[in-house]
Amino acid sequence: MIRNKNIRIKKFTYNYTKDLLRIFNSGRASGFFFRSEKVSLKDHLTWLKLNVDKKKSFIFLGFSKDNVKPFGYVRFDLINQNLYEISIANHKSFCGKGYGSEMMRLAIKKFYK
Repeated sequence: MIRNKNIRIKKFTYNYTKDLLRIFNSGRASGFFFRSEKVSLKDHLTWLKLNVDKKKSFIFLGFSKDNVKPFGYVRFDLINQNLYEISIANHKSFCGKGYGSEMMRLAIKKFYK
């Protein structure tokens, strides 16, 4: 398992919109989602404005020690007053290497601070 000294977590900002979309579409292309079509930048921005801006969703990006671009994300979607659904995705080149588990652990810790 990868320890957190190799991974850092950052709260999503719009500076990372294209990176988030790249990660999201990487999973779609690999067949990890129910629908396989890629999401357009326009649709992605619409979703962000409806969910992140209105605090219905909180996104944390995972970065490896040697990378300036995020490799994955953990998303917390508000279901009701105190219940969140958690989604996680890694870029396909980071799958199966322990990055997702550590990113999830760090994101949960940061979310509940």
